[in-house]
Amino acid sequence: MKHLLIPLLFLSACGKGDPGTDGTAGTNGTNGKNGTSSLTVTSDVKCDGTSILGVGLHYEVIHFTGNAQFVTCNVYDTSRDHGRSYYLPNTPAGTCYTVYDIQTASGGYWSFSYSGSTYQAQYIDPGSANDGVIYTFSSCVAL
Repeated sequence: MKHLLIPLLFLSACGKGDPGTDGTAGTNGTNGKNGTSSLTVTSDVKCDGTSILGVGLHYEVIHFTGNAQFVTCNVYDTSRDHGRSYYLPNTPAGTCYTVYDIQTASGGYWSFSYSGSTYQAQYIDPGSANDGVIYTFSSCVAL
């Protein structure tokens, strides 16, 4: 028992010491292999405008090989901005929807789409006098 008590007293008397300094940094590893991608950007079109309903509109369509697209649409004014982004694999549609009610709580939303070189935004709100209002972008830029 006497032999067991002495090491225990010694261990309890040794407190935790100050941490040591960090060692030198190791060498960097070799670079990994570059991956391959079957997607290549073929074009990027950005459109901005202001609807007759008094809101700003933004629509961007990035076209990739294989009919894939990444689309972004925003509707905004001075106090709010609503937008969505979609990745659309293997679809030439480019449609983007975002909720932004012109009238309060009536279920209105915007549909952005294009056909050829015509890019549009349409307000959809059945029962509203503004239902079906279409804005055709006149200031689209190929990036």
